[in-house]
Amino acid sequence: MTGTIPNPPTSFKAADDAEPLVQTNAGAKVHALIVDDNDTNRKVLAAMCELFDCSSFLARDGVEAVEAFCTMPFDIILMDIDMPRMDGIEATRIIRGCWEPGRSIPIVAVTASVDPSDLRAYADAGMNAVVAKPVDASRLLEAISKAVGASLARRTFARRGESPREARP
Repeated sequence: MTGTIPNPPTSFKAADDAEPLVQTNAGAKVHALIVDDNDTNRKVLAAMCELFDCSSFLARDGVEAVEAFCTMPFDIILMDIDMPRMDGIEATRIIRGCWEPGRSIPIVAVTASVDPSDLRAYADAGMNAVVAKPVDASRLLEAISKAVGASLARRTFARRGESPREARP
């Protein structure tokens, strides 16, 4: 399935002088790795990220995703599931296996396969959230915001030697 938005909502676009809609705790734009074997899906997700004032890098399959992850910094990964050479579940397992302890990168599955058994498999592989295809811009923005915010909170607590549950206001 191709995730498309016929007329992308401009309400998600930040004004030129406004803060990015999604940003890291250092105030920088979020940089997303977009992984999908379908060119149209990659372009649509990249356009949505641009609407949210996020930058992106595109990969065509799990092999390219792992290579990109190992060579470039990202704040989040938007990962298709069914791809040639290496699927999104295997790529996620590899990324989780080589990530440094105490650090985490959010991985959001972007897929049409959202049966309960599929959702369990994504979670078991280490994915943090799922956005169903066709992709709705508001749901993608919500998933990115939640995932990046949670990731930043974990990094902040880890630097202080605390877990989120131990943190005090």
